[in-house]
Amino acid sequence: MSFTGLHTRPVSWEDRTLTCLTEDRMNRMEEEIAGFTGPALFDSACKNTEAEKMWERSFRAEEEHEKRLHTVKEMRNYAFDNFSAEGILLGKAGDDLCQRMLHRAGYAVMKTDDEFYAGYGMMKRLWAVPVENVDGGIRIPRELWLAIIFMNSEPNAKAYKNRAQKVYDTAANTLYLSGVLNAKVVVEDLLYQFRKASFEVTEEMCRTALKCHFQTFHNHRGELMLAHDALYDPWEFARRVDRGGLNMDPKALSKLYKSIIKMEDPLLEALTRALESVIRPGMSASETAEDVLLLAKQSAPIEGLREVINRRIVCLSTKEIDEALTELYEKVPRWDNLSMLTLQ
Repeated sequence: MSFTGLHTRPVSWEDRTLTCLTEDRMNRMEEEIAGFTGPALFDSACKNTEAEKMWERSFRAEEEHEKRLHTVKEMRNYAFDNFSAEGILLGKAGDDLCQRMLHRAGYAVMKTDDEFYAGYGMMKRLWAVPVENVDGGIRIPRELWLAIIFMNSEPNAKAYKNRAQKVYDTAANTLYLSGVLNAKVVVEDLLYQFRKASFEVTEEMCRTALKCHFQTFHNHRGELMLAHDALYDPWEFARRVDRGGLNMDPKALSKLYKSIIKMEDPLLEALTRALESVIRPGMSASETAEDVLLLAKQSAPIEGLREVINRRIVCLSTKEIDEALTELYEKVPRWDNLSMLTLQ
């Protein structure tokens, strides 16, 4: 989805943590989802007026440069014509949610963050609407059930979905290494994967899929960028490094990703152990350690990391916490440095 940080400029390092950013984004997304309440595009009650309001909130509107009115018929044709191709690009969470709706008369309840993102993406594609008075409820109209069945009846549907998921996973690993990534790199990878499979997808479909899977924003050159969920100021970061992220060679990327995870895991475990006996009720030692590590990757000062920890423990910091934090701070690779690498 489009990058949403905090409602106001962060005033503390706690505000900049992944935990806080995720909560804020989920609240905003729930507000946007509520805006889709009403008749679905394929419901008989949907008229041109309602359809135009839906269009204004859609991904398609973000790609259209000429402002004009749209009819229900035109929008339905667009949704039908592109459903099979866009459905292949849904990713695992979206595909699972789609299958649940298919087997439950078009209804499902979104439970995880990934499912909320996937459901939100379906609404922005004009396929689905929220179910009133049901927390996390989502439905697709009967007219699209056959489209889902047709999509899944494609002999190579599973292989196509796996190709798309592999690209998403590679992009996610890249974001963990570099913080930002130019969406053009991932779009080109998706187009290449599907050209090899003789399956047609468009650049617009690929960009839409990325908006459903990642936090996105536009840099100072107007380019669509992907950002790691924990990046609290992507615009400033992209301006500072002025790169599109790592140049992805899958084998080199995988090797670097695994080596960094192997190096970081003991640091996370040590800080988690140090926090477990003093963490405040309702807080998580492991989540706190992860929040601190991800801030360190963004070159946050060690005083900022201590501020986050001190807010979440019931006593003054201990020697064990200080030692674990210092080691983590000194050893964690920074995104500023890794974003400059070219992996080949």
